[in-house]
Amino acid sequence: MSGRSERAQKKELDELRKLGVAPPEEDEDGFYVNPHIPKYMSQAPWYVSNGVGLKHQRFQPKKDVGFNYVEQTGVRQTGKKRRRRWVKGACENCGAATHKKRDCTERPRKKKAKFTNTDISLDEFVPGNKKRGWDAKRDQWSRYDLAEHDFTMQKHRMIEQRRKEQREVALKAKEKKRFERNVKKEKKKQNRDSDSDSDSDSDSDSDMEGDNADEDFTTSGKVIQRFDSKTRIPARNLRIREDLAKYLINLDPKSAEIDPKTRSMRGNPYENSNIEPKDNYRGDNATNQSGDAQRVTFLHNFTAKTETVHGVDKAGHMNLTCNPTMVEQAFKDFKTKEGKMKSSSNKKLLSKYGGAEHMKAIDKSLLIGQNEKYVEYLPDGRVIEPEVLLTKSKYVEDEHPNGHRTIFGSFYDLKTQQWGYVCCHSAQYHGYCTAIGKQDIKKPEAVTGKIKKKRVVGAASMPLSMFADRKTLSSGYVAIKGVVATTKVPHDKLLEMQK
Repeated sequence: MSGRSERAQKKELDELRKLGVAPPEEDEDGFYVNPHIPKYMSQAPWYVSNGVGLKHQRFQPKKDVGFNYVEQTGVRQTGKKRRRRWVKGACENCGAATHKKRDCTERPRKKKAKFTNTDISLDEFVPGNKKRGWDAKRDQWSRYDLAEHDFTMQKHRMIEQRRKEQREVALKAKEKKRFERNVKKEKKKQNRDSDSDSDSDSDSDSDMEGDNADEDFTTSGKVIQRFDSKTRIPARNLRIREDLAKYLINLDPKSAEIDPKTRSMRGNPYENSNIEPKDNYRGDNATNQSGDAQRVTFLHNFTAKTETVHGVDKAGHMNLTCNPTMVEQAFKDFKTKEGKMKSSSNKKLLSKYGGAEHMKAIDKSLLIGQNEKYVEYLPDGRVIEPEVLLTKSKYVEDEHPNGHRTIFGSFYDLKTQQWGYVCCHSAQYHGYCTAIGKQDIKKPEAVTGKIKKKRVVGAASMPLSMFADRKTLSSGYVAIKGVVATTKVPHDKLLEMQK
């Protein structure tokens, strides 16, 4: 019967047991096995039991039966006795029955063992034919000897015990030397006169304090930072717990915001609060803009730009974090070369175009003693204040048409959403101002013989400088009602207009 048909019959039997048609399966102790228990619970590991049921999950008393290599690993050792004659099927070269001639690892003999029947080799150490499951074939500890582990642990225990004894001996010797040193100091102190110098007293006190510190360490077990490579004892708490975290400085939700992901607080937590500053922290922005932080940022940008321009191979993998000395030296060389290039380019420009005399600095005494400021005085000695000259624009300024006192656009109506004048809240650009009486409204001036050259804002407006040399009408330009037109007029019409 094939394995496939066996699995099909077993599956069908399991279904019948679940339905209650077939009787349930029994384990080694005669207990019924529940057919509804999952397979991963009922199937025991290969090294525990090959039976069915949940016996492997119950409490099992430990039995000291030792380690059976063949039973645990499924490996057997054959060929303990040396054979005297070659047997059929064995290796023709060496005579071992566990391999063939093509698999023999021994040097090819001149006279084979098959023909000489002498010096027959022992059979190798080969796995047995015990049927093992999937887990047993892939268990990495299946052939591990537990005695080897016990031997390793015992060796480490002995080493640790020996080290402990050596430390105790060293501490006792150190205590003995310290005691002898203290005894000598006490004898010197007793023999010292009462009028001894204060300096020597202070020295002895400092020495005693150091000895007391060592005694306190040996007796109380305090942790003291030492810089000797052999007896260094690191401090327990490297972080100072008294330092207040920056997100706890100001608990007001409207204060400086903190980003919990990057642990950065850009603003100042002490700003706009009644909290008295206890440290110099004023936000990460202030910290990054003070001290050497800007220089570090500049160096990072310098390395990135250098690698981008010249390439990683030519730049030499510059990194401020990994190789700060290389970056500092490269930046120093860059500044030196940059200064030399600037000085050489300035010399070339001066030699080509001249002007070196203007590059000299002026004497400070001349700057202080002389100036070009013009001052006028009255007969009584008072200084005549000069007229303040306002900056003139080419556009019309300080002129409010139609009686308005403000410019258009100085008021915005929220209801109508239109711009207007502040004086009358009117949104009409060409309308008269209604905030004052009619007598205050300036009427447009009548055209007289004397023509006033005024410019208005519009498409025909031109700067005053354009009309400096066009004061007469003989030039061919006409002024009508204060508006200058840029159209040419015939000469006969100009004479009629002048009459």
